[in-house]
Amino acid sequence: MSKNAFFLFFFIIIIAIGGYVLLRGENEFGRSVFDRAPEEKHVAPIDSVDMMILESFPVQVHVIAHGEFPDGCTKIGKVTTKKVGNSFFVSITSIRPKDADCTQVVIPFDETIPLNAEGLKAGTYGVSVNGVTTQFTLENDNILR
Repeated sequence: MSKNAFFLFFFIIIIAIGGYVLLRGENEFGRSVFDRAPEEKHVAPIDSVDMMILESFPVQVHVIAHGEFPDGCTKIGKVTTKKVGNSFFVSITSIRPKDADCTQVVIPFDETIPLNAEGLKAGTYGVSVNGVTTQFTLENDNILR
Protein backbone atom coordinates (compact mmCIF):
# COMPACT_ATOMS: atom_id res chain seq x y z
CA MET A 1 0.00 0.00 0.00
CA SER A 2 1.44 3.36 -0.98
CA LYS A 3 2.00 6.09 1.59
CA ASN A 4 -0.79 8.30 0.11
CA ALA A 5 -3.29 5.41 0.10
CA PHE A 6 -2.46 4.66 3.75
CA PHE A 7 -3.08 8.29 4.78
CA LEU A 8 -6.35 8.38 2.80
CA PHE A 9 -7.51 5.14 4.48
CA PHE A 10 -6.50 6.47 7.92
CA PHE A 11 -8.31 9.79 7.25
CA ILE A 12 -11.54 8.00 6.21
CA ILE A 13 -11.45 5.85 9.36
CA ILE A 14 -10.98 8.92 11.59
CA ILE A 15 -13.90 10.74 9.88
CA ALA A 16 -16.14 7.66 10.25
CA ILE A 17 -15.36 7.30 13.97
CA GLY A 18 -15.86 11.04 14.55
CA GLY A 19 -19.23 10.97 12.77
CA TYR A 20 -20.38 7.98 14.81
CA VAL A 21 -19.36 9.64 18.08
CA LEU A 22 -21.16 12.88 17.16
CA LEU A 23 -24.34 11.10 16.14
CA ARG A 24 -24.37 8.89 19.23
CA GLY A 25 -23.75 11.84 21.56
CA GLU A 26 -26.28 12.82 24.17
CA ASN A 27 -28.71 15.70 23.85
CA GLU A 28 -29.66 18.08 26.69
CA PHE A 29 -31.98 15.44 28.18
CA GLY A 30 -29.23 12.80 28.45
CA ARG A 31 -30.51 10.69 25.56
CA SER A 32 -28.89 9.74 22.30
CA VAL A 33 -30.07 11.68 19.27
CA PHE A 34 -31.32 8.32 17.95
CA ASP A 35 -33.47 7.80 21.05
CA ARG A 36 -35.95 10.61 20.36
CA ALA A 37 -38.04 10.84 23.49
CA PRO A 38 -41.72 11.50 22.97
CA GLU A 39 -42.55 15.13 23.57
CA GLU A 40 -45.62 16.74 25.03
CA LYS A 41 -46.83 19.73 23.02
CA HIS A 42 -49.06 22.40 24.52
CA VAL A 43 -50.24 25.90 23.79
CA ALA A 44 -47.66 28.13 25.48
CA PRO A 45 -49.09 30.04 28.46
CA ILE A 46 -49.04 33.74 27.51
CA ASP A 47 -49.73 36.29 30.27
CA SER A 48 -49.26 39.53 28.32
CA VAL A 49 -47.96 40.95 25.05
CA ASP A 50 -46.15 44.17 24.14
CA MET A 51 -45.51 45.77 20.77
CA MET A 52 -42.17 47.07 19.57
CA ILE A 53 -42.04 49.23 16.44
CA LEU A 54 -38.50 49.86 15.23
CA GLU A 55 -37.63 53.22 13.75
CA SER A 56 -36.54 52.08 10.33
CA PHE A 57 -37.99 52.14 6.86
CA PRO A 58 -39.76 50.04 6.11
CA VAL A 59 -40.91 49.94 9.72
CA GLN A 60 -40.23 46.66 11.52
CA VAL A 61 -42.90 45.47 13.92
CA HIS A 62 -42.33 42.87 16.64
CA VAL A 63 -44.69 41.45 19.24
CA ILE A 64 -43.16 40.37 22.56
CA ALA A 65 -45.02 37.58 24.35
CA HIS A 66 -44.51 37.18 28.11
CA GLY A 67 -45.39 34.02 29.96
CA GLU A 68 -44.28 31.39 32.45
CA PHE A 69 -43.39 27.76 31.92
CA PRO A 70 -44.59 25.40 34.67
CA ASP A 71 -41.23 23.60 35.04
CA GLY A 72 -37.58 23.61 34.08
CA CYS A 73 -37.94 21.25 31.09
CA THR A 74 -40.55 23.14 29.10
CA LYS A 75 -39.36 25.37 26.27
CA ILE A 76 -40.71 27.17 23.21
CA GLY A 77 -41.67 24.78 20.45
CA LYS A 78 -43.10 26.14 17.22
CA VAL A 79 -44.09 29.74 16.46
CA THR A 80 -46.44 30.45 13.54
CA THR A 81 -47.81 33.77 12.32
CA LYS A 82 -50.77 34.35 10.04
CA LYS A 83 -52.23 37.64 8.79
CA VAL A 84 -55.96 37.87 8.11
CA GLY A 85 -57.27 41.26 7.06
CA ASN A 86 -56.00 43.85 9.55
CA SER A 87 -55.11 41.25 12.19
CA PHE A 88 -52.09 39.10 12.95
CA PHE A 89 -52.59 35.75 14.67
CA VAL A 90 -49.55 34.27 16.40
CA SER A 91 -49.54 30.74 17.76
CA ILE A 92 -46.80 29.62 20.15
CA THR A 93 -46.54 26.02 21.30
CA SER A 94 -44.41 24.71 24.13
CA ILE A 95 -42.69 21.34 24.26
CA ARG A 96 -41.27 19.21 27.03
CA PRO A 97 -39.95 15.65 27.11
CA LYS A 98 -42.69 13.24 28.13
CA ASP A 99 -42.25 11.61 31.56
CA ALA A 100 -39.13 13.71 32.30
CA ASP A 101 -38.12 14.52 35.87
CA CYS A 102 -38.06 18.32 35.85
CA THR A 103 -37.46 21.02 38.40
CA GLN A 104 -40.86 22.15 39.64
CA VAL A 105 -40.20 25.85 39.45
CA VAL A 106 -41.98 28.46 37.37
CA ILE A 107 -39.70 29.78 34.61
CA PRO A 108 -40.61 33.17 33.10
CA PHE A 109 -40.00 33.64 29.39
CA ASP A 110 -40.18 36.36 26.75
CA GLU A 111 -40.47 35.51 23.06
CA THR A 112 -40.00 38.21 20.42
CA ILE A 113 -41.81 37.51 17.17
CA PRO A 114 -41.31 39.65 14.04
CA LEU A 115 -44.47 40.49 12.11
CA ASN A 116 -44.33 41.02 8.36
CA ALA A 117 -45.39 44.67 8.25
CA GLU A 118 -43.78 45.52 4.93
CA GLY A 119 -46.37 46.75 2.46
CA LEU A 120 -49.01 47.61 5.08
CA LYS A 121 -51.08 50.77 4.68
CA ALA A 122 -51.33 53.33 7.49
CA GLY A 123 -53.87 52.21 10.08
CA THR A 124 -54.49 50.16 13.19
CA TYR A 125 -53.77 46.43 13.25
CA GLY A 126 -54.81 43.83 15.79
CA VAL A 127 -52.44 41.21 17.17
CA SER A 128 -53.44 38.02 18.99
CA VAL A 129 -50.87 35.73 20.61
CA ASN A 130 -52.51 32.53 21.86
CA GLY A 131 -55.65 34.59 22.50
CA VAL A 132 -53.97 37.52 24.30
CA THR A 133 -54.63 40.59 22.20
CA THR A 134 -53.15 44.02 21.57
CA GLN A 135 -52.87 46.38 18.64
CA PHE A 136 -50.47 48.74 16.92
CA THR A 137 -50.90 51.72 14.64
CA LEU A 138 -48.87 52.67 11.59
CA GLU A 139 -48.95 56.43 11.06
CA ASN A 140 -47.74 56.12 7.45
CA ASP A 141 -47.91 53.54 4.68
CA ASN A 142 -45.10 51.02 5.17
CA ILE A 143 -44.43 50.66 1.46
CA LEU A 144 -41.11 51.13 -0.30
CA ARG A 145 -41.53 53.28 -3.39
